[in-house]
Amino acid sequence: MKVIILSFDLTGVVHYISYKVVNKLRKAGAVSRDKAMTPETANLNLQEIEWLQYLACDASTIKKTRDGLYYI
Repeated sequence: MKVIILSFDLTGVVHYISYKVVNKLRKAGAVSRDKAMTPETANLNLQEIEWLQYLACDASTIKKTRDGLYYI
């Protein structure tokens, strides 16, 4: 019996999703707190929306307002 061990680099996934989300927010115009918008308005897909809680932290390019809107 062969055992195959697959290596999974989560860092690459995080960078890829972050890149996609930042680009979609930029294209939608969410470039300041005044222009912040919902994930749906920025055309984020379900996978990207699920990652937002993780991605929108203090050290991130993606920011979240108190009322749940996002901007870069």
